[in-house]
This record gives sequence, structure tokens and C-alpha cells, in this order.
Amino acid sequence: MVHTVINKQRSAWGFRSITFWLASLIASGIIYVGVNAMLHPADAAAGFGIPLHKISDYAFRTQRI
Repeated sequence: MVHTVINKQRSAWGFRSITFWLASLIASGIIYVGVNAMLHPADAAAGFGIPLHKISDYAFRTQRI
């Protein structure tokens, strides 16, 4: 009969782990890019290397009534 030992160690991933902080930093950066694109779409497009010079370049401009 084979007995298996269940290892009940706690996970090493948490506030003390470098991978936790790296994942948090990357997630924060992605959230920042998304919020910046929603609040300032022309500046965000220029930041990505797509400068908008003419009004016809604005595919995502807001409609003002």
C-alpha cells in the first residue's frame, strides 16, 4: 500500500514575493494606459506614435451637440 504525503505549505506568492509586485506594477501600467486613453485620446494616440494633425484623423472624437 502506497501512502502519499500531502504537503500543506502555504503559497509563497504574496506581499513578500517579487513576482507579486512585478505583476502589480504591470497591471497598474495597463490600467494607467487605458484610463489615459479614455480621458485624453489625442494625447494617448500621440504617445503611441500616431499623431493626429487633421480633424479627419480623429476616428474616436467625441460628438458635441
